[in-house]
Amino acid sequence: MKKRLTTFLVTGIMLTGCTKAIDTQMNSIHNKVPTVKSAVEKEFADLTVQANQGDTRSQYNLGMMYLFSHGIRQNTVIAKKYFIKACDNGYQLGCKNTNVTD
Repeated sequence: MKKRLTTFLVTGIMLTGCTKAIDTQMNSIHNKVPTVKSAVEKEFADLTVQANQGDTRSQYNLGMMYLFSHGIRQNTVIAKKYFIKACDNGYQLGCKNTNVTD
């Protein structure tokens, strides 16, 4: 009886250790898989960086993405903000869109 109990406990301990080792390996594999961005996500990220650095065309294009929900959720408040930035920095197309309704 003691031998069976010991065998059962040892087997349980071994299986628990194996499960943790497998989980650790699976987590490390998932963490190493690079995320792949779509073309729209990459464009959005690039435009955001350029717009925040003061590029007027990027500010306008980012406003258009927000206005027409091109790959992102529509947000007319943010769109208007970028149109105003573009207009203030001398980009005439941005001035035409500053009357976007909230």
